[in-house]
Amino acid sequence: TRRWAPKDLMALAYLQRPETLAATVAPAPSTAAAEPPLPPPLKPPTAWQLFQDAHKAELQEQGLKGGKLTQALHKRWKELQASGGEELDELKRREAELLAAG
Repeated sequence: TRRWAPKDLMALAYLQRPETLAATVAPAPSTAAAEPPLPPPLKPPTAWQLFQDAHKAELQEQGLKGGKLTQALHKRWKELQASGGEELDELKRREAELLAAG
């Protein structure tokens, strides 16, 4: 069996057709240093997230965790929204401050 030389292989008609010739040429390696992509900027917490941070520990001390903890937080949040008051105003003010600073 004869072994083909690269020069002889490249001379084959199949490898001379434009659609196959392009497939045989590898793209040139990049010489630029690969830079890791920048992480997306962090969004400032919402009033709801600030409320969760403020009240989560209290409910965890009562033994709540997981979905039950989230349900209790959500119930308290809805009650706060319905009644309004200083705490809600403060949370919304803090949210606006963080958004403006971000």
